[in-house]
Amino acid sequence: MFIRLSAGTAMPLRALASLPFLALVACAPDGSPGDDVPLDTDVRRASYAIGQDIATTLEGIEDMVDRPALLRGFSDALADISPALTDMEMRDAIVAFNEMLTSAQADEIAGARAEGEAFLADNANKDGVMTTESGLQYEVLREGDGEVPQEGQQVQVHYRGTLIDGSEFDTSYGGDPASFSLGGVIPGFAEAIMLMKVGGHLRAFIPADLGYGDSGPGPGQVLIFEIELLGIE
Repeated sequence: MFIRLSAGTAMPLRALASLPFLALVACAPDGSPGDDVPLDTDVRRASYAIGQDIATTLEGIEDMVDRPALLRGFSDALADISPALTDMEMRDAIVAFNEMLTSAQADEIAGARAEGEAFLADNANKDGVMTTESGLQYEVLREGDGEVPQEGQQVQVHYRGTLIDGSEFDTSYGGDPASFSLGGVIPGFAEAIMLMKVGGHLRAFIPADLGYGDSGPGPGQVLIFEIELLGIE
């Protein structure tokens, strides 16, 4: 469930908190060896599971890593061969790499924000779309006939969250309704619910600064939530 407030901005390279793992990712230069490595013993299956777990530390940056060099570092470490780089050279390289990732992430976020601003500017002119003082946009899909929730109250809802490209990042549909305090969710989501009456159905278009900001699903992006307000607890 992603609609709660984010704890903070994610680092561009999650593995930087445990750098020794960078030298342990056994990737073949041309990709996975696939069936060439049988997984027919507990040791091999456990080794495969360890490899899978370690590889997740490179998720999102795998295309920026030089696999032959990564494999060389892995092989040298296992063979107890003296490192080809000094400790200082390795630290400097990691710092430079992290700076490169940070810059790439900043460019990606800036692009997402520009795309979101253009989307909202166009969306504001569509029939039925309303814009609040905060910049939240919403469209009423079904009017409710019950009470209007107030700040800090506990509500029960069904919701679906997508990005502007249509990709879904969170939903309560397919399970039990979600129940939470309006003081514990992102500002745009709480504001949207307080525009509704129980029984209503609304589509909210939440600017990044009313959502997860530059973290969470879709850093810097506009979030679109369809919300059904089922009750106030």
